[in-house]
Amino acid sequence: MNAVANWIQSAVQAQPGSGGLPATWLDAVRSQALQRFAAEGWPTTRLEGWRHTSLATLGTLSFNTVSAPAQGLADRVQAVRGQEQAHWLVFVNGCFVPELSAVGTLPQGATVCTLAHAQATQPDLVQQLFGHAEQGSAVQSLNTALATDGAFIHVRAGVSLEHPVHVLHVASGEAALNVSRTLFLAETGARFTLVEQFIGHESGASLTSTVTLGTVQANAQVTHFKLQQEDDQAWHLGALHVQQEKGSVFNQHAMSFGARLARHDITTQF
Repeated sequence: MNAVANWIQSAVQAQPGSGGLPATWLDAVRSQALQRFAAEGWPTTRLEGWRHTSLATLGTLSFNTVSAPAQGLADRVQAVRGQEQAHWLVFVNGCFVPELSAVGTLPQGATVCTLAHAQATQPDLVQQLFGHAEQGSAVQSLNTALATDGAFIHVRAGVSLEHPVHVLHVASGEAALNVSRTLFLAETGARFTLVEQFIGHESGASLTSTVTLGTVQANAQVTHFKLQQEDDQAWHLGALHVQQEKGSVFNQHAMSFGARLARHDITTQF
């Protein structure tokens, strides 16, 4: 079985029913994304946008779609959290871990939850924000096919969050596959800070695939921090797509301190 076929098999195994997101309109989106990845495979250096990023080695590797977290995970997460006042969501290998999370008290008009919970309570909004199978590269299509959960932040018009939303993504266990999707919507005049942090915990040659899709409406302000601190043998492929409206402000800061290969694609649209 070739590398692309291996990944297709992984995507099929991760379809709704084994993950957090229910099987609804996502079935069609995931099927289309899977077909695209099957047709295109991993991007090669022949593509202009990937001319300086070779994924040849990655295409030969296998990762665990279900990987048991390594021992000591709770202590590691607590050490990262420290005393920071934030609305915490913690995901391990793409799965939400409620006992390590602490969303806390939110002002009226603000929602911070998992993507699976949002899909159950606000399916129309999730569908609006989720994106489509043809968005971005084939790498993003693979994320669409594999992601079974993620973070969801919705701050309504005129509402501000005093403390940041801190989403901690942990790759744990040998050859872990860590896939997630974050969606956010800042309505007119809303303000908040979003921190997405990626760490490894005895994960070795893990793969993190992450996509963040956001909308910043008129006169809203969002500050986004991405901090990548994964193990030295990790692979990290990330994408950020933000739709901005008139008078909005989106500040983005990306810092990468680990991984064998880390790539973060950023696009904004007005």
